[in-house]
Amino acid sequence: MANGALDIIQPDLMSSGGFTECKKISNLAHSWNTPLIPHVWGSGIGLAASLQFIANLPFTPQSMNPMEIMLEYDQSDHPFREDLIYNQIKMVDGKIPIPNRPGIGVEVNEEIIRKYSKEIFI
Repeated sequence: MANGALDIIQPDLMSSGGFTECKKISNLAHSWNTPLIPHVWGSGIGLAASLQFIANLPFTPQSMNPMEIMLEYDQSDHPFREDLIYNQIKMVDGKIPIPNRPGIGVEVNEEIIRKYSKEIFI
């Protein structure tokens, strides 16, 4: 932290108010020339939504050599993240392609939702 300013802003799309609020946070970060690296943890749906959010962010800092937007990417085994979206999001050469299917770009495996719902309520 330099001079009381934040070095990086890390909102989590799933707990910061969704797309609309995170876009407001992004605009404030961009106004202050502060990099924004979304915090992504949880389900595959959250990851897919965060990727769509990241895809619309401007590069920061504003300069001749801006940094590309980064993603905090959990690489641990996480069946609710991976199986929930049929493993449709994969890192390739250190980058994650943005899904381009309708909506947030992935198909949800409803059987996984039923499986985990039963485990919670049993």
